[in-house]
Amino acid sequence: MWLPLLFFACAWVSDDEAAARFDVDNDGTAWPSDCDDANPLVAPTGAEGCDGLDNDCDGAVDEGAPAGSDLAWLDADGDGFGDPFTSVESCLAPEGYVKNAEDCDDNDGAISPDGQERCDEQDNDCDGDIDEPDAEGTSTWYADRDGDGYGDVTVTAQACTQPSGYVFDDTDCDDADADVRPDADEVCNDGLDNNCDGGAPECVYEGPTLNVSSLDVMITGESGTSSVNFGLTARAADLNGDGVNELILGADSSKAGGTKSGAVYIFKGPIQSSAEADDAWITLYGAPNEYLGYGLAVLPNARAGEGSDDPGHEVALIMGAPLADDGATKDMGKAWMLYASTLVAGESAVAGDGTYRGEDASDRFGLSISYGGDLNRDDLDDFIVASPLWDNDVTTSTTAANAGQICMYSGAEPGVNVTPRDALACIRGTTASDQIGNTIASLGDINGEGSPDHAFGSTISGTTGAVWVGFDLPTTWLDIDEFHRLDGESKNDFASEGLAGAGDVDGDGYDDILVGAPGYDLEDRGAVYVVLGGADVFDYFLQDDLILIQHTRLVGENPDDELGVVSGAGDFNLDGVDDLIVGAPGYDGKKGENSGRAYLFFGPVDGGPRGVSEADLIVDGGAANVGLGGSLAPLGDVTGDGYPDLWLGAPDAADTSAGTVGLGYILPGLGL
Repeated sequence: MWLPLLFFACAWVSDDEAAARFDVDNDGTAWPSDCDDANPLVAPTGAEGCDGLDNDCDGAVDEGAPAGSDLAWLDADGDGFGDPFTSVESCLAPEGYVKNAEDCDDNDGAISPDGQERCDEQDNDCDGDIDEPDAEGTSTWYADRDGDGYGDVTVTAQACTQPSGYVFDDTDCDDADADVRPDADEVCNDGLDNNCDGGAPECVYEGPTLNVSSLDVMITGESGTSSVNFGLTARAADLNGDGVNELILGADSSKAGGTKSGAVYIFKGPIQSSAEADDAWITLYGAPNEYLGYGLAVLPNARAGEGSDDPGHEVALIMGAPLADDGATKDMGKAWMLYASTLVAGESAVAGDGTYRGEDASDRFGLSISYGGDLNRDDLDDFIVASPLWDNDVTTSTTAANAGQICMYSGAEPGVNVTPRDALACIRGTTASDQIGNTIASLGDINGEGSPDHAFGSTISGTTGAVWVGFDLPTTWLDIDEFHRLDGESKNDFASEGLAGAGDVDGDGYDDILVGAPGYDLEDRGAVYVVLGGADVFDYFLQDDLILIQHTRLVGENPDDELGVVSGAGDFNLDGVDDLIVGAPGYDGKKGENSGRAYLFFGPVDGGPRGVSEADLIVDGGAANVGLGGSLAPLGDVTGDGYPDLWLGAPDAADTSAGTVGLGYILPGLGL
């Protein structure tokens, strides 16, 4: 069998046609010469570009510096930022190169725009600045505007090195005054914390004994006049509204209005130098033999004040003249109320916005006068006046001669010739010759019930002297027997001759009482009893005797010292606890007889028997017959330095040319 033979034949194709058939991307180069015949940008004849391709088919991608390439900078320290002085041109940064020229030190990997500025005198963050305020390791510097080397803690700067006008110390407390700085010496009472320690612990009286002659301010009685008892009573109040208290002194034997007329002298604050009675801003005098100024009180909030810049807080003065009469009723006694807004500078006979009088002859109305607090619940101050020689023929079966009477009056409603029958209420003595009310004291609140409490003294009752304490005084007439009675220790102690509210001298929140007994012990050393207030005061007052309930008894140093003048001192040393001051006008010192002493005790006052020689400060009269400590009183601020002051009176002080004229000193509070 013959098989058929099949013959196949191929058509001839030219080289150009064949090349065209194998150049798929039409870039003029056929495969296999074209290394990427699918991309017309890639061919042996292509121009290398920065596109991630081997455009010229030489086996390298983006080599050299093709079109589209740019510079890359050397990053020798590997911190991601290049050296602006060392670069190459390329599409991609070669190894060791970066596409920025922001490094300012390519030899230190810690220096770059991302670096943390440090206090090393280098530009760690390449911003052109060295050791800026936000650098790591800066210090806080404090403005020293006054150039004293100490800075103001409230004005600061952060810096690696000390800026001009700044210091490292931040302890200046007044950067506007170069004299105020931590290394300065404290200057007392200039109102500045000179050494910036927050207080003035250096400002204390060097003691324990101070000679009164070292004090800067002495106030003396009428020159050329004897026996005036100048400063027997002392009070203080801001009468003109300037923020500084005026000093108010009674001189019951003054001759300003005639023999024994008595007078009240008002010295305008601030008082910063010695003065005489003739220098007083205001002098009010009584008629002959009236003894004006024996009783004296201040009402800080007497009425809702016409004529006052601070309505509701007008001050009133209450002044007593226990031997005043009306011609028909001899020695009945009178008192005058004067509001601060009606006071007139100069000398004048006493006249008042209100006048008050005793009932009968020889009552001695006005011998004792006291601030009363708000007795009638009208939110204004009231006052208390005693008639210690009043005869009780009302509540006793027979007349109790000289039993005494104590009456309360409104400070907001002055009247004319107001008698005890028109008073808010009265307390009547029931025992002949007790003479209750020859001393009166406002106690504050000794039982914590929120109402004012008071004490009334009789120096001769029961032969020892006695004190009656009234809690929340009555609004009607009562006998003194309704009140708590506290007796002195021994015959002729004259307990209650000194009587005062102490303030809170033990720091328990209750006000306390001071009772002076100048005749204590057979040698008249004198004693002062500190009686504490408290919630249970009703119970322990039932023990009746001062010696049984006293917290402490302060005893005079020597025979005949007659310790017994008493006064609260306020918080004289500004430690938050009230202080007390007592006087021994009969103290005989090395300087002579009856030089007198005043003893200041800072609270809290320790309990138990104590001698007055333990006082925190003793002020000595310094000369014979001064009798310092014969009158004592807290004054608030009368010197204008912002610190409380004390009156140290010597009403029996002798003047060699004029006899007994009386004088006193201001013991200034010490502080900044």
